[in-house]
Amino acid sequence: MILHLLLAAALAADPALDPQTVTYTDLPEDSGTYTPWSETPATPETDPFAAEAVREFRRRLAVWAPAQAKDPRAAVEACLALASLVDAARHPVEFDAPAILLTHLQARLPREALVAALTRVALRPAECMPLTDEAAFEVAYPEVQDLRDRMAIYARKMLGRVLGRLPVR
Repeated sequence: MILHLLLAAALAADPALDPQTVTYTDLPEDSGTYTPWSETPATPETDPFAAEAVREFRRRLAVWAPAQAKDPRAAVEACLALASLVDAARHPVEFDAPAILLTHLQARLPREALVAALTRVALRPAECMPLTDEAAFEVAYPEVQDLRDRMAIYARKMLGRVLGRLPVR
């Protein structure tokens, strides 16, 4: 709890990290191939292969230490990196992972800490430490700048949904 308060206080002290300054009009389409997003995970009826991949992704996420980090910033950055990794790798869960990861973060973190951490990545991606255990999800690690670019976009997509600025379908 103290970490959450410290992070929120640190961001409040830096007016450049105001979530109200984050823009959403230039985001890639959720249905596209770059930073895709699906609110409805694949099911055995819609896509049996993808549904199995989603089930396995959720299983691994539940035990993946970086996603369970006590530090909100570390947990958010790990989840954003993971969404970016599966996107870059064109993994079968690339459309489903962002919504699953956002739900995971919302269940674990206070809203203020989640907003603060997403805002930091959205506005200052160069400060991210996109280190993650990609081997846990069997995906290749792209160039760090590409990963940070995708992390910033996913941070904006998540933040927009948390703040009600982007529709949840």
